[in-house]
Amino acid sequence: MSPPDRRHDAAVAPRRHDRRSALLALPRLVAVWLRAAPSAGLILVTVVALSSFLATAAPLWFVKATDAALPALMSTVSSGQRGLEFEQSNRIEPGVDDPLSGITAAGDKIRAELPGSLERVVARRIDVIDSQELVATAAPQAVTRLTFRIEPAIADAIRYYAGRAPTGHVGVGTLGGPDQGQPTFLQPQPLYEVALSRTTARMLLVGVGDRLSLVPGSNKVGFAAAEIVGLFDELDPSDPIWFGDTTLDVPDVQRVSSELFVYHAIGLLSPDA
Repeated sequence: MSPPDRRHDAAVAPRRHDRRSALLALPRLVAVWLRAAPSAGLILVTVVALSSFLATAAPLWFVKATDAALPALMSTVSSGQRGLEFEQSNRIEPGVDDPLSGITAAGDKIRAELPGSLERVVARRIDVIDSQELVATAAPQAVTRLTFRIEPAIADAIRYYAGRAPTGHVGVGTLGGPDQGQPTFLQPQPLYEVALSRTTARMLLVGVGDRLSLVPGSNKVGFAAAEIVGLFDELDPSDPIWFGDTTLDVPDVQRVSSELFVYHAIGLLSPDA
C-alpha cells in the first residue's frame, strides 16, 4: 500500500475511535450516577416500568371500564340524548315483495357492525326514511319546502283529528291550473297522499283536501304533488319513539329577511307508498 493511503487510514482511525467513545459515554455516565445514587436509580427504573405499564394497560382498562359502565349510563339520560343515529344518504332500492325490505337489510347490516357494548344497549330500532326536499310552487306560504317521510313505527304514537291516515295510493293527473294560480303542467304527475301535524298545517296555511305541486329545487318542471288527506297530533312528544326529533311535528323556519321566511316541513307518507 502506498504511503498516501497509510496516511489516509491513520487520519480516519481516530475519528472512528472518537465516535465509539461518544456512543459509550452516555451509558458510562448513567452507570456512574447509579453507583453514586442507587436510590435514584431504583426510582428511575420504577418510573420507566410504571410508564410502560400504563401506556399498554391503561387504554385496555379504559375500554373495559367504559363498556361496563355504558348500559347504566344510557339508562340515566333521556331518549333524545342517548339516541344512536346512523344516516345513509345514498339510494336504497325497494324490495320486490316488501318495498321497505331494502331499508331493513341496510339497518341490519349497520347494527351487526356495532361493537358489542353498543349493540347490547339497543332496546328498539326505528327506521326513518326521508325523500329529497322538494319546493312547493305557488304555496299559501311563499316559500314552502316539503320532505316526504316514511316512519312505520309511529302509527300508535299519533292521533288523527281531521281526515284520515294516508294510504299507498299514488294518483296520476295534471296538477295546477289557472284556477289555483299555478302553472299547468303538461305531463301527468304522481300524486301522493300525505298527513301533516297540526302545527305544520297551521304554519303552512293548508288543510285536508289541499294540494301542493312540488318541484326538485329551482327546477320549474313539476314532477310530483302532495294531497293532504289527514291532520294529526303527537300523543306524547316526550315518547322515546321520537328520538328527540321534532321535525315531523314542527317545521323548521329559516329567516331570510325581515319579511321572507322559508318553511322546511315534513309530510308523512304511508309505508306502502
